[in-house]
Amino acid sequence: MSNYRLSKLARELDSKIATIVHYAEELGYQIDCNPNTKIDKELYEKIVEKVDSIEQDNCSKVNNDEEFSPENLSSEEVLNYKNRYTEIIVESFIPDDLNARHGEIHIRPVKGQSPFNPNLFVACSKSLSSDYPIGTKFQIKAKLVQRKDGAFYIYSNYTWRHEVIDE
Repeated sequence: MSNYRLSKLARELDSKIATIVHYAEELGYQIDCNPNTKIDKELYEKIVEKVDSIEQDNCSKVNNDEEFSPENLSSEEVLNYKNRYTEIIVESFIPDDLNARHGEIHIRPVKGQSPFNPNLFVACSKSLSSDYPIGTKFQIKAKLVQRKDGAFYIYSNYTWRHEVIDE
C-alpha cells in the first residue's frame, strides 16, 4: 500500500496542510497536522476528490450567478479560498465614495473572477495605484481574507511582482 506525505499532497493541491487535515476530519479521519504525516492511498484519493468537487461547485456558481460574492460561500469554500493564493486580474480606479479609504486611486478585481467580486477592497503594493494611469489592469497573486468583523477583502503582498496587462 502506498503512503503519501501531507506536504506532497499540499503542494499538489496548492493548499495548506491545515486545510487538508480539516478535509480529512470531515471525511472521518484523524491525522496529525504535520508535513511528514503519511496518509494511505484511499484517503489521498478522497481528499483530492473532495477538493475537485469544491472547485467544480465554485465554477458552476461563477457561471450561474453574476453577482456571486464571498458572503455566499459555505465555511468550507471560504476556508479553501482563504488558504490558496490565486492569480487574478485587478484594475486601478477612483471610487465614488472615498470615506474611510486611503488615497484617491484604489485597486479592485475585474468582473467575472468569482469570488473576487469588484466590490472587494484589494490590499496590495501602492505602486499599482501611484505609478500607472487610472484604468490600468494588472495580474497579481492574491487570496481572500476575512476580517474579524466578517467583512472580506483581497490581499496581495506588496513585495510580490505584478504584471501589467493593459495600460
